[in-house]
Amino acid sequence: MSVMGSDHHPSESATVLLDREYEPLHNNNNDAVDNTDAVRLRLRLHLVRHGETESNRQNLVLGQTDSPLTPLGVRQAHAASRAFGLESSSFWRRYTSDLPRAQRTATILLGGESSEGDALSTPTIIIMVTNDERLRERAKGVREQRDKSLTYDEAMKLHLAEVNHNNNNSNNGSMPLLESETEVWDRFQNWMEEVLQDMLRLSNHHSSMQHGSITISNDGTMLEQDQSSDTGIMAQSRRDGIYDVLVVSHSGTLRTVIGKLVRDQLPSHISTVPVGKDGAKKGSLHVPNTSRTIIDIFPNTFDGSTNAPKWRAKLVDLTNTSHFDDI
Repeated sequence: MSVMGSDHHPSESATVLLDREYEPLHNNNNDAVDNTDAVRLRLRLHLVRHGETESNRQNLVLGQTDSPLTPLGVRQAHAASRAFGLESSSFWRRYTSDLPRAQRTATILLGGESSEGDALSTPTIIIMVTNDERLRERAKGVREQRDKSLTYDEAMKLHLAEVNHNNNNSNNGSMPLLESETEVWDRFQNWMEEVLQDMLRLSNHHSSMQHGSITISNDGTMLEQDQSSDTGIMAQSRRDGIYDVLVVSHSGTLRTVIGKLVRDQLPSHISTVPVGKDGAKKGSLHVPNTSRTIIDIFPNTFDGSTNAPKWRAKLVDLTNTSHFDDI
């Protein structure tokens, strides 16, 4: 198997399985939405954090600075692939952050790297993985590559002292990028709604609208060939109205995204207060390396135009790390 890209600390198990009835939510326009699942068509996001990195092991802030996977991180990814059945044919599309640690994790998850760390020498199918910078980690400014115990102000003092010591005038007035959670959410939402539009346009080739609901026809063979192979698994998935999408990303980004999508469905002990520039606080959602969260995105309306469709989100599985038992 060949996994191709296109441009366009270990912890205790934190698994929360959700099989309760869907509860009333608000959509992206903050409108109350119906709590029925009459619309069966859905985008199913499999949100996976990359494997442990050298910086994770050293308790350093990463952000958009990259760090290679540790041997444990590689084992985590292989274990996740086995436990979650993340073989390539499971997904309509596959996306990863453009940062190398996420890209390698995606390759392992999809079976493109052996347990010895080598790319498979005899590919049987070309698996397309789209690298997208909108899925990269939140930029964390002067805290990047510094100990997580430092506040942003403490890291700023160290940064300024280093600049003065180096007497590098070219850096004067230039600060490392710091993103707000709103900025992270905006870029992810832009990506998500783009993919949602693609799903809806594709489904319209073999779907009919009846009384505000979408009925999937028995003919689910039309696929985008650059992202999926027409397997029986995928055909059945589309007939069920479920478009599975793999997303390999980062803890800060996933924490923000999960909070924005399903804030009201998270366990009560998890704080949804914005983490701010000092990073995650006690009680914030913990997203372990290679944990998987599943969220269904149900489209409410779509007129076929360039306007973003309305949607609602349902939490299916939260930060599942059941595969840690296999490491």
